[in-house]
Amino acid sequence: ESGVRIAAVRESAQVPARVLRPPGILADISEYITRTAIRPQPLFSLVGALSIAANAMGRRYETETGLRSNLYLVSVGVTGCGKNHARSMIKRILNAADLTANLGGEELASGQSILSRASETPNVLFQLDEFGLLMKSVQNPNAGSHLAAILSILMKLFSSAGDIYVGTEYADRTKRPRVTIEYPCVNLHATTTPGTFFDALESKHVLSGYLNRLLVVESDVVRPPRQVRRASRDVPYPILDWLALASNPTSGTGSALSNLSGVNPATPLLVAKTPVAATLFDEYDRKIDVEMDRTRGTGLDSIWNRAWEHADKVALVAAVAENPIEPRVTEEHARFAIALVNWSLENLIAQVRARVADSPFQSRLKECLRKIESSGARGMTEREMGRSSEFSKLTPKERDEVVESLVHAEQIARVELKTAGRPRVAYVRLED
Repeated sequence: ESGVRIAAVRESAQVPARVLRPPGILADISEYITRTAIRPQPLFSLVGALSIAANAMGRRYETETGLRSNLYLVSVGVTGCGKNHARSMIKRILNAADLTANLGGEELASGQSILSRASETPNVLFQLDEFGLLMKSVQNPNAGSHLAAILSILMKLFSSAGDIYVGTEYADRTKRPRVTIEYPCVNLHATTTPGTFFDALESKHVLSGYLNRLLVVESDVVRPPRQVRRASRDVPYPILDWLALASNPTSGTGSALSNLSGVNPATPLLVAKTPVAATLFDEYDRKIDVEMDRTRGTGLDSIWNRAWEHADKVALVAAVAENPIEPRVTEEHARFAIALVNWSLENLIAQVRARVADSPFQSRLKECLRKIESSGARGMTEREMGRSSEFSKLTPKERDEVVESLVHAEQIARVELKTAGRPRVAYVRLED
């Protein structure tokens, strides 16, 4: 009736049911984290399960393409939604399994601190809270070189799991010896809020290569129902048994010893794919090519660049989670891994489109556009804009500039909508 095509309200893509049904010990760990939570977040429980399993098996298994189990996982959720519980339970599980040496510090002071920890324990899991704030601080133009090096070191270590990391050569080797780490398996399990995480990003960071190393999982569950009675926090024995075998193959007996004997960081156990799993990965590779062609020139194609690698690693973890003695990537593992990675990347790209800005003004534009879009076909009147938090923090001049820019870009339009009474004059989001 308004003569314009109003954009439908965009909702986050639903988590595929397959993703919340992980195989093997991943299911046990996820369930344990969920049932011990005050406000359960099954999605974040899964991220925690992947983190601890990938760490425990680190440096002992590899894919057919030589990839190891180092994952950089980021859980994104609003304050108070329950995203920190998984980090707490991971510490409890590793403590019960006598694997606390695998835990790195919960704050990173410098790039050198990461190397020092990885030199001591090449198989290390860093659990970081407020990851978005860390990203902001290390990307600040005034940040010291020790902070600025954090992201570059993490990027280099991500690609060095199947190799030998050779650090910077300094002039005075007695005071600053070169750091060499054999097959470092550095895992990252970080939590952050959407605001701080996406506010820390600019388009150059999408292109720089560190964003596509992250597997970002965002929950839209703002406040899960409270569990009145939580289960015991004692770590179940099947989890401890799996951790003992995956982290120390010689702790097994019989066939475990015969199959895993000789497994070490230089000669890890190769985990092959079944023919069906290999076909699924070939199909996913073709899909990635299509997505990269479709987004070429936008910078978003770089996010798809490591999709296959992420899926291969997740499938590796899933296979070992089900059978650490004779692991093989089956159809189930492949479908689980591809579904998780594909859903994660599609959501990340949608959020980057909607939120990532290169200037304060562009940030205001995107924030206000999201608010108008959320109003759907009803639109937003100027009075409603004045009451919304997104617009109310702007001066009248700034608000006019934002609205004028969005109208000029044909992203919104001022329309007259019929009602039972007087016509409603409001701004609506236009279809792209």
